[in-house]
Amino acid sequence: MGIIQPSTRAYTAKKLGKIRSKTWGISEIPDHDKAHLRGHRPGFSRVFNQSTIMADVEMSAESKDEDWVRIESNDGFSFLVRRRVANISGTIKNSLDTESGFSEAESKTYVAREYRGLIVQKLLEYMCFKAHYEKVGPKEEVPVNEFLERIPPEIVLELLLAADYQEM
Repeated sequence: MGIIQPSTRAYTAKKLGKIRSKTWGISEIPDHDKAHLRGHRPGFSRVFNQSTIMADVEMSAESKDEDWVRIESNDGFSFLVRRRVANISGTIKNSLDTESGFSEAESKTYVAREYRGLIVQKLLEYMCFKAHYEKVGPKEEVPVNEFLERIPPEIVLELLLAADYQEM
């Protein structure tokens, strides 16, 4: 039995979904796909089941959301947050995506070179606020005024520009 890397699982799931929906053995997979699979671990033979592969991909995505990532400001402040919180920002999400090939994805560190610590802190506070209240029902009250009171007026414009750049 061989172990498949998450990227191989996703690739295999995509390819198997396009070919047929049945259980495949390594000998039944077309040669061009087999070469890709064997490149990770030579000589393994495992029966692939499409639903198992998709479940494995979903489990790795869920465990990835619970990873911690580091966000650093240009003045040396560093913040640790859960990946699911950091993924609220489109820019950070793309940078930390393991399939993107960016160095940030390898080190699990995003450096916000354009922003000072106070701005990064307020962006992260908003992302935590949004992640916390994301699944609140319509009748439950979200304390928006409480969040707005914590933003000093002198940084509002800088914070607005940073939030726009971060796709939040």
